[in-house]
Amino acid sequence: MDGVSLSDPGTHCPGCGRPNDQCGGCLWEYDPPHYCPRCGTRLAVNVSPAGWKARCKQHGSVVG
Repeated sequence: MDGVSLSDPGTHCPGCGRPNDQCGGCLWEYDPPHYCPRCGTRLAVNVSPAGWKARCKQHGSVVG
């Protein structure tokens, strides 16, 4: 498994998980991602005062 970067455009919206052509980008600037930008799978997200960590079951860690 390799990691996923939010700076690389994926095929799915990290805010709602829908394909990019069906969503106008609903993720707020300071929100952590909720869905993998590569596959649209729901992420396991841990939020702390220092930031957030997210993990996709198929692609590994997601970095912002």
